[in-house]
Amino acid sequence: LAITIADGGAITTSGNATITGDLTITDNDLAFGHGESISNATDGTLAITAPTTSVTGDLSVGTSLQTATIDYTDGDLAITISDGGAVTTSGNLTVGGTISGGNITASSLAADDIVAGDGAISISTSSGAITLTSAAALNLNPATGSAIVLDGTVNVDAGVVTGATSITSVTQVASTSLQTPLIEYTDGDDAMTIADGGAVTFGQEAQFSSGIQTAGSVETATIDYTDGDVAITIADGGAITTSGNATVTGDLTFGNGESISNGTDGTIAITAPTTSVTGDLSVGTSLQTGTIDYTDGDLAITISDGGAVTTSGNLTVGGTLSGNGSGLTGISASSLASDNLTQGDAAVTISTTTGAVNITPASGSAIVLDGTINIDAGVVTGATSITVDAITSNTGIIPGAADGAYLGTSSAEFSDLFMADGAIINLGDDQDVTLTHIADVGILLNDDNQFRFRDSDLTVYSSADGQLDIDANAEVEITATTVDINGAVDISGTTALGGAVTLSTTNKVQFGDTGTYIHQSANGVLDLVSDDEVEINGTTIDINGDIDLTSQAPDIDLIDNDNSALSFDASGKAGILEIVTTNSSEIVKMSGDLDVD
Repeated sequence: LAITIADGGAITTSGNATITGDLTITDNDLAFGHGESISNATDGTLAITAPTTSVTGDLSVGTSLQTATIDYTDGDLAITISDGGAVTTSGNLTVGGTISGGNITASSLAADDIVAGDGAISISTSSGAITLTSAAALNLNPATGSAIVLDGTVNVDAGVVTGATSITSVTQVASTSLQTPLIEYTDGDDAMTIADGGAVTFGQEAQFSSGIQTAGSVETATIDYTDGDVAITIADGGAITTSGNATVTGDLTFGNGESISNGTDGTIAITAPTTSVTGDLSVGTSLQTGTIDYTDGDLAITISDGGAVTTSGNLTVGGTLSGNGSGLTGISASSLASDNLTQGDAAVTISTTTGAVNITPASGSAIVLDGTINIDAGVVTGATSITVDAITSNTGIIPGAADGAYLGTSSAEFSDLFMADGAIINLGDDQDVTLTHIADVGILLNDDNQFRFRDSDLTVYSSADGQLDIDANAEVEITATTVDINGAVDISGTTALGGAVTLSTTNKVQFGDTGTYIHQSANGVLDLVSDDEVEINGTTIDINGDIDLTSQAPDIDLIDNDNSALSFDASGKAGILEIVTTNSSEIVKMSGDLDVD
């Protein structure tokens, strides 16, 4: 038995079917021996129903590839596509060009280097802060209605891939159906045309490995069911059209050697160097392939064993890029827009060969570093410490509040302090005490403010204009080889001199007024001068040396306690010494020899 024709025109092959030309199925389905089928029940759609559809060569999809997953050729999960168009890679994603799009969000985007080209790098957001943190995923969320665009033409939106003129792969696995109007040989010759409604037309004769046994050929325009219903129509040139569904128990082989096989239960295997889908390709669960190319054959995506994905050109993400991005490499972008850009477990380097690196948050929002440091309108807050080689300030360094910051610590002291000419050190909440630099002169303490030592009793200050005050509650000690005081000295208290007082030349020690003083009138001569009286009081007056008493008065009197006196009277008596006593009861007594000439 080769072919069984059922009532209504449905045919069933007992073995493999080899089609050299076109195969046209008027009804909807082409069923295989294990229950898998190719259906054209929906106009414009060719649905392959099988748990696994295997393509041995390349798979070219004209418009859209619909699938939930894309696997490596050994079945390792590489890409998962969720409802809505979200794409998830199981392994590392390596991008050969740039990543761009509306929004890129990630709970973790790990990369050692994110490098721009030869222009400035801009990371911006229309609202909200730009936050760089660690240990989180990377999410790419395009605006509603926007799509992930690959190579400028291929769009991924809500799980639907559009714009691809062909998808080429070694193996094509579709869990649900493969939708295409045409299956070609590797050289582009039409092998099978699937019309709207499910009719299948082969370009050449159909060859069945267990086909019709004949010494020559069977030539017929139609093959009918036993009741006369047309089952197969054969056109001039060998094209075959089925009136109903076609069921192939074995393999479906085409004239150039390509085939569709259901040899493994649950799997439809398309064996061809290239499988081309002119329209959309919808895969129910997983697409297994090593590469995905553009319609002209240019390599777009490479999937390595283990699920790592590498793009040959730019990657435009219309939805969300999420998962472990620790292997995301080769990213270069003139503009990277994201609501959340977070690092993994390694350092993130953002650099450019020329131009500035600009991080610009929305107005009213701040740049947040390490979750605590905020930079907003040129103001940095939240930093517990900043370590740099040097700080250059064009205006000033201001604490957060009065008495709110310090310079240095008890164990980390500053060294030198350099102030400009005319610099002012302001002290106090109202700057009531100032130290002002006078260029090339010194420093100025304002008003009557004081320099204090130990406590408030030891001060140096100016209590009035032109006056310097040195106050001490015990002693002011000046220690020097020479203390040179130019000007009058006014001492209101007791003066104690521990050493000698030397007056130069004929300077005087004056008492009271200019008429009473002590001075040296000549070398070796000490003068005690008074315009009235010089009084010497003492229990004993010891004079060692000659006494020269010169007086303009007539007498020189020696008075003893106002009671008696010894008077030397020479008035009017030249050469006569008169010794008299003022007390009549007293006598002048002389002891010893008296020599009178």
